[in-house]
Amino acid sequence: MFPPARFLRVHNPFVVAIDKIRRIERNRIMWESHQIPIGRSYREEVMRGVG
Repeated sequence: MFPPARFLRVHNPFVVAIDKIRRIERNRIMWESHQIPIGRSYREEVMRGVG
C-alpha cells in the first residue's frame, strides 16, 4: 500500500510517485528516461492528482 497523497495509479500495472512526474504528453508520463502509459480509465484521475 502506497500513501495516496504521494502516489498515483496511472495504468493497471503502474503506480508512480507524484513528485517524480516531470511531464505529461498525451497519454504518457515522462519520468527521467522512461515513458509510462496512462490508461484511459486513469487519465482523469491523473490530471486531478497532478493538476
